[in-house]
Amino acid sequence: MYTSDDKLIENLAAKCKLLFVPEEKNNFQPVLLKSRVVFYFIICLLSFKLLSVLFYVDFSRNIFFADITKTELVNLLNQERVSQNLPALSVNSQLDQAALLKAQDMLQNGYFAHQSPQGISPWFWFKKIGYNYKYAGENLAIGFFESPDVYNAWLNSVSHRDNMLNKNYKEVGTAVLNGNFDGSNVTVVVQLFGSQVQKPEVPQSAPIKEDNTPSAPNTENTPNIEEKTPGIPPQNVSPETPAVSGNETSVSEPQNSIANSNVYEKYINYVFSNSEYLISIAIYCSLLLVTISFLFLVFIHRGPGRRDLILRSAVVLILLFSATFINKESAIQMTPYLAIA
Repeated sequence: MYTSDDKLIENLAAKCKLLFVPEEKNNFQPVLLKSRVVFYFIICLLSFKLLSVLFYVDFSRNIFFADITKTELVNLLNQERVSQNLPALSVNSQLDQAALLKAQDMLQNGYFAHQSPQGISPWFWFKKIGYNYKYAGENLAIGFFESPDVYNAWLNSVSHRDNMLNKNYKEVGTAVLNGNFDGSNVTVVVQLFGSQVQKPEVPQSAPIKEDNTPSAPNTENTPNIEEKTPGIPPQNVSPETPAVSGNETSVSEPQNSIANSNVYEKYINYVFSNSEYLISIAIYCSLLLVTISFLFLVFIHRGPGRRDLILRSAVVLILLFSATFINKESAIQMTPYLAIA
């Protein structure tokens, strides 16, 4: 018995055949390959893919993303330490300031190394901000676009991994700074590790005696450092600004308005953060469909205009295939400065 569902399936199959298979009804020219709308859609896909990569590269270097990247680097670091049964490092504002001074110095003086051309070591920055260290270390990176890229590069390097998983460190400070380096706009990352010298506790009942006799140096508190080397002090360095906390005034909003706003934000953030992925899915689907129609055209079509349509379809396939190689990773590889130290 012929039902409405059977008729629907038959109509759908007929339309798909017109779309993909060359036959007399479509003048032996599959609609998918002949249609200008489809061709322009594919061109738009390629343009969006290229723009998404360029947009990513441009905005990943923007200094306004520094705080987010800084937070993520510390989170990734502590996740790895906890997974290795090591205590998480606490963020130290002094080390943050020292890392920022080192990053500024490298950009201002055009070098990327632990030790500056003038011979100033990394430990200069610890002392400059008054951090009395017992253990200290430094990791550097330049030219990366995302926190996971920096983190993985450090983790895959033995010396940098040793710093990240050193059981002697208790605190960490990080700076992410965007600037001009040898004519290119790059992002410099500095991460400092340390633990401070603990002052011995003096019993309150014990009297303090004055003694003018010079004492022998205390070798127990001599800093144990993994020596690497850094930069020159920047000019007009401003002192660290203390954090100020205060009372905050909250403003209530209607619950429906907040819920709708959160839903819109969720979808917008998803599309924005996964734009390259979504475009890639569309490109792969288009590549599959065009390939199927192209094979039907080559092996079935015998009508007029076959050669021109095959040539046009081949160009589209080449463009779609090339688009599959355009991604963030390839953009990173083309970066003129990409290194860790």
